[in-house]
Amino acid sequence: MEKLLWAAAAALGLAGVLLLIFSPIGKVIGLCVFVLGCVLAAFLALHRWAQKKPKAARNVRRVLICILTLGLAAAIWAGQCILRAAGGNADADCKYILVLGAGVNGTVPSTSLRDRIQAAYAYLVAHPEAVAIGTGVQGKWEDISEGECIYRELTAMGIAPERVWVEDQARNTRENVEFSRALIRQRTGEDVDKLGIVTSEYHLYRAGLFARQQGVEPVGIPAKTTKAYLFVDYFLREILAVWYYTIF
Repeated sequence: MEKLLWAAAAALGLAGVLLLIFSPIGKVIGLCVFVLGCVLAAFLALHRWAQKKPKAARNVRRVLICILTLGLAAAIWAGQCILRAAGGNADADCKYILVLGAGVNGTVPSTSLRDRIQAAYAYLVAHPEAVAIGTGVQGKWEDISEGECIYRELTAMGIAPERVWVEDQARNTRENVEFSRALIRQRTGEDVDKLGIVTSEYHLYRAGLFARQQGVEPVGIPAKTTKAYLFVDYFLREILAVWYYTIF
């Protein structure tokens, strides 16, 4: 039995490394699989050590169990925060909505950005007075900015160009909110305190945190992630991001 468990630990570790190296979308999943293999190997090694030094091994085991319990509790807390915010409120009326960038392949939106553009389109059709702001900088391997890509896609779908503005300097979620508010202020003189935020459902919670930090009431407009493997990977990554935001 012990040999089978060692083989399972090795297989998990190897699978995690392969995902980290070769998978373009499973990085966080790969990390989790690798860590799971390491944890299993640690407990197996501890079991062997316990045969020689039972008292010391018992103390180490208690520490490991406490760490794992705290980690699991933190993951559950962050996960439920993310899931509770994921529903959003797409029926709410917003004068301005931010469409957060999520990567461009040349000039073509990534799968996640495509999902967000579709959600923004549906909202703009249902709320004909709303104005969308496509926000996001041009990445190293992108031919156009995320903001420009959002503008092109929405106008190609039939949204009037004057209803889609471009903000192309924001590098992260905090700047998405900050720079878009500045653009609204520059164009209209308004200092808005309520904004619709169109982003992937798993990202709504943290996007709302950044908005509230700047005195803005966020209205979440969720973009459903159409590919399950992307949702799993990004959901796990978002748990880590929520931890980072909470600690730092």
